[in-house]
Amino acid sequence: MIDIGAKIKHFRDIKGYSQDYMAEKLGISLKSYNNLENEKTKIDTKKIQKIAQILEVNWLELLSFGEKITQINGSIIGDNNTNNNPTVYANLTDKDLIHIIDKSKQEVSFLKEKISLLETTITDLRNTVAVLQQKL
Repeated sequence: MIDIGAKIKHFRDIKGYSQDYMAEKLGISLKSYNNLENEKTKIDTKKIQKIAQILEVNWLELLSFGEKITQINGSIIGDNNTNNNPTVYANLTDKDLIHIIDKSKQEVSFLKEKISLLETTITDLRNTVAVLQQKL
């Protein structure tokens, strides 16, 4: 599952920054930073913005879960909409962002379960095909 902690780690690795470096730049302990990357601690928007600034990425990239998110005139626009109409997130509070993140995590979890079931179905079908081929 791609979560915000994994995204932060991904961008940190790309930059070649250590967790120590990130913790120092954020003014927090290494343990606190580690907890952020491992999602043992909730991250508020100010901290997300600060992390994004250190990593030199748009903070919205850290919040996107498979959707392209951009900011236009103060509104946050997401394109992960089935009817091709962008979703507009305007004037989001920390609570709103946490809700969006939680919903995205739930969706990812659901999709992972669905993938697992499909993989099992594929394996079963392959086994059936193998048995049928032996009978021919």
